[in-house]
Amino acid sequence: MVAARGSHILLEALANEGCDTIFGIPGVGTLAVYDAFCDMPAMRHIETRHEQGAVFMADGFARASGRPGVALSSGGPGALNTLTAMGTAYNDSVGVLHVVSENPRHLRRQTRGYFHDIHDQYAMFRPVSSFGIQVDLASEI
Repeated sequence: MVAARGSHILLEALANEGCDTIFGIPGVGTLAVYDAFCDMPAMRHIETRHEQGAVFMADGFARASGRPGVALSSGGPGALNTLTAMGTAYNDSVGVLHVVSENPRHLRRQTRGYFHDIHDQYAMFRPVSSFGIQVDLASEI
């Protein structure tokens, strides 16, 4: 038996919570999630041209629908691009879930220039969110 991939578990968990729309931009850290979209045709993805736009669109979706808006972005510079939109949603108490990819645990914070490595990506979001969790294993989703 093949273990379920985290990307499929993520989309299934979101669908189980009533999410049917995700805003995002493909990036190297999120490609597995985009592959999983192929197996879940009921999950609608709206591609944006910039990471900040994905979170602003999730914010607008939440305001218009009354349901949480969901955004997906790559880590590193892509995650940094979303901080203004996250701050807007946070300050206005709008329900936005932002899913951000991260480098594998064994490669993080080594200051060796690994692709999209940021010293403490998780900490960047503390001032602009009321809750955050860093998931390292698919079973934690």
